[in-house]
Amino acid sequence: MTAIVHPDMTRTTYTYGADGLRRLTLTPSGAVTTVIYDGSDYLKEEK
Repeated sequence: MTAIVHPDMTRTTYTYGADGLRRLTLTPSGAVTTVIYDGSDYLKEEK
């Protein structure tokens, strides 16, 4: 897991799988984005 703390002290969090590919993004507003891969190729993001 990696997080970025913004100047207003809100946080965006990124979660990665064991393969090193990003799986989820959680924004300060609480929106969750799931990243979909086909093997090692990026396909799309779902919100």
